[in-house]
Amino acid sequence: ALRLAQLVFTKEESLYGPADPRTALSLDNLAGAFLYAGNLPEAIAAAERALSITLQAGHNEMLEARLHQHLAEMYRKAPCVAKAREHLEQALRLAKELYVSPSGVAITAAENLGGFYFEIGDYANAEPTLLWALDSGEKLVGKAAPKLLTALNWLSVLYRNSNDLAEAEEFCARAVKICIERQAEPLDCATTFNNFGVILYHKQQYAPAVKFLESSLKIRRELLGAD
Repeated sequence: ALRLAQLVFTKEESLYGPADPRTALSLDNLAGAFLYAGNLPEAIAAAERALSITLQAGHNEMLEARLHQHLAEMYRKAPCVAKAREHLEQALRLAKELYVSPSGVAITAAENLGGFYFEIGDYANAEPTLLWALDSGEKLVGKAAPKLLTALNWLSVLYRNSNDLAEAEEFCARAVKICIERQAEPLDCATTFNNFGVILYHKQQYAPAVKFLESSLKIRRELLGAD
C-alpha cells in the first residue's frame, strides 16, 4: 500500500505540479500509508506539506479540515499536545463554518476535541464542547439515538472525575437506556456499561455495579477475544 501511494503521489505531482490541491490530496493519502506502515515522522511530514499546499492554494476548506483532523490524530500519537490541540480546534472551526448546523461532521469534530480536552485535564473547555456536541446531536438525530453515545459517555466520565456523581449518573443512564432500547454498536455499549458500573461502584451500589461491569466484559470478550 505504501509503495502504491508513493507511486500515485509521484505521478500526480509530476502531472499537476507541487502546489496543486490534487497533489495535496495525494500527499494526504501517502501520509495515511506511512502511518499505517508505522512511520509516524514521515506521515506527519507528508500531511504537513499537504496542509501547506492547501493553505497556499486557498478555496479548499474541506480538504483543509480533513488534513487538520488527520494531523491531530498523528500528533496525539507522537505525542505533541500543543499541536494536536491546535489541529483539533481548527478542524472544529472549519466544520462549523462549512456545514449547515446541526452537522454530523461538526458533531464528530466536537466529540474529538472535547474528548481530547478531557484527556489533557482541561475540563473547563471539555464540558462546553461536549455539551455542544450533545445538543447538536439531539437536534440532528433526536434524544435517543445511538449517535449520542460518544458525547454522553464522555460527559459521564467528565462529571464522575469531577466528583459530580449525580450528573455523571444522569448522562450515563441515558446512554444505558439507548444501548438497551436501540441497536447501538456493541463496543459502544460495552463502554457505556463499564462507565455505569464504575459510577454505581462509587455510589456503593455494588450488586448492580458488578452486573454492568460483567456485561461490559462479556461483550468485549465476545468481540475482541479473551486476551
